[in-house]
Amino acid sequence: MNDKESIGKAFEAAVGDIAPCYLAEAETDTYPYIVYYQYVEVISSKDGPEALQSNLSATIVSDTFDDAEDIAGAVSAAMMTAESMQPYRVIPMTFDRDCAGNVWEFTMTWVIRQLSIPDTPVTPEETTNTNQHSS
Repeated sequence: MNDKESIGKAFEAAVGDIAPCYLAEAETDTYPYIVYYQYVEVISSKDGPEALQSNLSATIVSDTFDDAEDIAGAVSAAMMTAESMQPYRVIPMTFDRDCAGNVWEFTMTWVIRQLSIPDTPVTPEETTNTNQHSS
């Protein structure tokens, strides 16, 4: 796993036991589930690349309001306390909920910043949008 994937993998480890979790597109038709997207960028100083920052958005999709609300609460708590999130600073940004066709979507966003400099710094050319599913 390269550094660009580490934040998404930490998110999956933090919330994967709460509901099935997928990057970019759900691989199921069964509710509830979580779909997340992230955009990873390199944080640089005058000395060059220093860390990674991710803008991560997760949507809980459920056919009941109560399940969506319970899962959203559990995900929010996990993001702030999970051991897998410890190398990172997690900053909650937004929360929104919507219902369309009897399907509830609760969407949360965070800014997640790596607290330590990677062993192998990423160059600005390697900044990427990781909205691709990887095995």
